[in-house]
Amino acid sequence: MYIRKLEVENILANFRIDDKGNILRKIKKSNQFGREGEWVELGQRLTKKGYRALIRIGESKYPYHRVAWVLYYGTDPFPYQIDHIDGNRSNNLKNNIRLVTNRENQHNSTAHRNGKPCGVWYNRKQDKYKAKLTIRRKACSLGSYKKEKDAINIVRRALKIKNLEQLEPNELRKALGIKNTPRIKGAAFEKETCKWVSSIYIKGKHITIKRFTTSDEAVACTEKAISNRHLYKGDNKKFRETILELLALNNLAKSC
Repeated sequence: MYIRKLEVENILANFRIDDKGNILRKIKKSNQFGREGEWVELGQRLTKKGYRALIRIGESKYPYHRVAWVLYYGTDPFPYQIDHIDGNRSNNLKNNIRLVTNRENQHNSTAHRNGKPCGVWYNRKQDKYKAKLTIRRKACSLGSYKKEKDAINIVRRALKIKNLEQLEPNELRKALGIKNTPRIKGAAFEKETCKWVSSIYIKGKHITIKRFTTSDEAVACTEKAISNRHLYKGDNKKFRETILELLALNNLAKSC
């Protein structure tokens, strides 16, 4: 999530906030909304996610609740996020907003307060529960699990680790005893399909040959493609079909 710095002096000079959490803008030039120097309340329109509409300041637009923070405290909340304590995103009262990190904000989401922890979700394609945390804007996969409780437990264990924010993804997985997917020359593991992909680069083009259930099959296919790369004439589909035919003939010869 990208967070933009606010123009604090500009906001303090041209905006106010009342005791109900509504922001008012100072009219610079008389128009249909009022006379010059008067204070007019901004619209009550809500976004699809339930936030108050963005506020235009100069050439940029800023979140309503971040501008409200500046008006309450006179400082820019950057680089922190702002959490609505009661879960009501349109409630910008002073006692309902607080500065939090991205992870703290996620933990106060509606789904999490209802019992579902952040960092765990169901992947239909794999028919498994995925576990993931974000550390310093880097996604760290904590594995896939058949049972939701296993994914929940691994996330809870990760959150208990001291100096979590200072760890690299590989260091976190190692601390949790999670083994990284081995890298095998000639084959790449595709997490979305749980299959091994055979592919090759020819003349700057990346050509995917086929997906296999085992790494050995993918490696054999890649080696066949490399040894016959001279057969490539610019048509990816035709080259793929040729390699698979040669691979089938080779497997047939081995079985005889």
